[in-house]
Amino acid sequence: MRENMELPRGWIVKPLGDIVFYQKGKLPKSFSEESKDGFLSYVDINAFENASVRRYANVNNAVMTSENDVLVVWDGSRFGFSGIGVAGVLGSTLARVYSKVVDVKYLYYFLQSKYRFINSRPRGTGTPHVDPEVFWNLEFSIAPLNEQKRIVDKIETLFSDLEKGEALLKQVQQQLVVYRQSVLKAAVTGELTREWREKNKHRLESVEALLKRILKLRRDNWKGRGKYQEPVSLGHSYFQLPDNWAIVELDVIAQRITDGTHQSPEFQKEGVPFVVIGDVRNGFIDWNKVSKWVSEEIYEDCTRRCRPEKGDILYTAVGSYGIALKVVDEKKFMFQRHIAHIKPTKGIANLDYLLIVLNSPITLSHAHKVARGVAQKTVTLGDLSHFHIPIPSEEEQEIIVDRVNTAIAQIDALEKWCSTELARSGMLRQSILKAAFSGELVPQDPEDEPASELLARIQAERASAEKDGNARKTAGRRGRKAMA
Repeated sequence: MRENMELPRGWIVKPLGDIVFYQKGKLPKSFSEESKDGFLSYVDINAFENASVRRYANVNNAVMTSENDVLVVWDGSRFGFSGIGVAGVLGSTLARVYSKVVDVKYLYYFLQSKYRFINSRPRGTGTPHVDPEVFWNLEFSIAPLNEQKRIVDKIETLFSDLEKGEALLKQVQQQLVVYRQSVLKAAVTGELTREWREKNKHRLESVEALLKRILKLRRDNWKGRGKYQEPVSLGHSYFQLPDNWAIVELDVIAQRITDGTHQSPEFQKEGVPFVVIGDVRNGFIDWNKVSKWVSEEIYEDCTRRCRPEKGDILYTAVGSYGIALKVVDEKKFMFQRHIAHIKPTKGIANLDYLLIVLNSPITLSHAHKVARGVAQKTVTLGDLSHFHIPIPSEEEQEIIVDRVNTAIAQIDALEKWCSTELARSGMLRQSILKAAFSGELVPQDPEDEPASELLARIQAERASAEKDGNARKTAGRRGRKAMA
């Protein structure tokens, strides 16, 4: 405990446990989905974080809380998270922390400033809990009461400004999501290159010539697959296509469409990476997230029929379906059967163009329509093979890819900037709180009653509570033991 912190005159520093009272919530006797006599709002983390009451609890022998409390999540992954109290029955994973002589919002902002510190020091090996020794020994910098109110007002003014900026940044992020989808939609409907086609219409091949070339390439690349089979259907468009664009089913332009291993391989701590859908992020495999590996022998055996190679496409088909990504190198890896494996026929569709089509909102909308199942929606290999792929000329495909890449790069840069600014705003909040509890946020008033007088009232309040011997627990040694 540092008794000699450099704080303004009139401030004091004491362990939190010497200043506040607390009471742990408990499980009520019964719940109700509706408000009725004998039942009040059940205050859980959702109630004070989102101002949302989901059910009501029996008040009989319950722990009650009010707007004059600070609520702290005591159990669970977010232990240490705090909020201003809500009137009702206190949830079993929360604790109410309060003092009649310290401003409730001043106490709340102090605990908010210590959240990361508390949350990084859990107690327990299963469900984590607040460590009472850490919590009650927090060094609480106490300003004179009038200054506490000025500090709270200043914090809320500054936080309000930050919240306005954060709201605008989040709005930009949402608009960028919409813009990204608009770019992809414009790419696969031909709108993105409409003016280019108009200028070059005199030299574009007809749709008949384009289809003839596609089918020839399909035949030429058929070797190793048995007797050649004419496609059952060339497909039809979900939307109006430009006159010189062809439409074909994915099976027409793919040498093979299969999926990952159906076996349950024996995993080991190192070796060949085994990729699951959870390892796919933002259209790429996050190799740092991969947590399963198999031996070289298992890899060779399980991928013999169709090994992933550079230039192939993977498509998530179960659960989080609808994400297409390309294999960018010759790195060895295996993947689960929830991921489809597409080997495109060379020369028909630009690989990056095909990725644009498969990741477009139009294709995803079709995937939603054909996905089957209840618990885990699945796009079957059969349905995937019938996805309709619009095919422009090779030159137009390249132009589409170039324009989409340019637009997406700009979107990515703006999204990164928004994320950076939001993180900066979070750091500014911490800087504001640090300044607040070191006496640097607002000027001092020599006319304010010193915190030592406030401490005397706190000690009197504590002595009175302990003398009463009621159900309320203080945060002294006995109180910490009772909550452990």
